[in-house]
Amino acid sequence: MNPISAFMLGRKVSKMVDIFEKVEAFKATYGSTHVFSNETSEAIEQEVEAVIKKIQKYQPHEITKVFIGHIQFNHEMGQTVRLKSIEKAFNMLLKMGVAMSLETFEAVHM
Repeated sequence: MNPISAFMLGRKVSKMVDIFEKVEAFKATYGSTHVFSNETSEAIEQEVEAVIKKIQKYQPHEITKVFIGHIQFNHEMGQTVRLKSIEKAFNMLLKMGVAMSLETFEAVHM
């Protein structure tokens, strides 16, 4: 992947993680996401779906590689809430078949 594509994918992944992080912060403050209004829940869902559509244009191994970079950086910075959000976003993409599993990535690329 060329550097510009890698940068653009990184921004899209960051955007998705930002959404999950906002939800996590809300949960930490208020205890549950159930207090979101239907309108807010739908807006969050639509925002996530829009980002996923953009991320899906990339290859699964490229997506996983970017997530690994985000995990390493945030681990080094001690960003536990961000790491939890990265994990949730990655698992969602993994279940959808958009990202490659870490085990498969390691077997193929390491």
